[in-house]
Amino acid sequence: MNWWKHNLNVIFWGLATAGILTISVREGLVGIPFAKDLGSKVPALLGSLLIVSLFVERVIEVFVSIWRDEETDRLEQQLTNYQDTQARRKQEIADLVKEASDPQTTVERKAEINHVLIDKRGQLDQAEQGEDTVKQQLVPKYAHTRRVSTWVGMAVGVLTAAVGFRFLYQIVDFDQAALPESQTGWFIFADVLLTGAILAGGSKAIHSIFSVYESFMNSTQKRANASATAAAAKSARDSG
Repeated sequence: MNWWKHNLNVIFWGLATAGILTISVREGLVGIPFAKDLGSKVPALLGSLLIVSLFVERVIEVFVSIWRDEETDRLEQQLTNYQDTQARRKQEIADLVKEASDPQTTVERKAEINHVLIDKRGQLDQAEQGEDTVKQQLVPKYAHTRRVSTWVGMAVGVLTAAVGFRFLYQIVDFDQAALPESQTGWFIFADVLLTGAILAGGSKAIHSIFSVYESFMNSTQKRANASATAAAAKSARDSG
């Protein structure tokens, strides 16, 4: 029973993949050519995707705030208070240690400082322990918020893609593909689902895609420049 429980996700996605492959073979799904001059279009496409993802992020924040409970807000306020207390106590301790090390400080004042330091360090320890306790209490709260934001983000992202903002459609030559009717429906389904998932991932995911594209284009450009330089050098040697 435990084996099935721990491997349920693997089994589900394995069956889903097998089902998709079976449909692909049975329906005779054909490949779709990329759009012409895709390299020059990708930056603009990713830019528009980034703008929409930022908009989706704001919408997700509004909807997720509805599910936030007062307990989470209270714990976050406690966490902020503990952190502020630590910062103040550390500064006070540093000032007292500096004063105690000053040769002009009297013996009586140094003795008084030592007593105050004991109290301040005790308060610092309490604040640190309180911070650790609150962070542990916030773990399930944040986990719940992440789950809610993921589902809300997926719903908003899929809705955005369903009404027309789709990524795959813009990078392929869909009009010239001459797809079977059944494959057209599958393509739209996959386009809406994948675009929605990317939008649900937020602008950080788009930045990652943009970074991968930029690195690829830079390396390609460097190889092209190196090849052109080598060709020019060879031509100069041959002509000489």
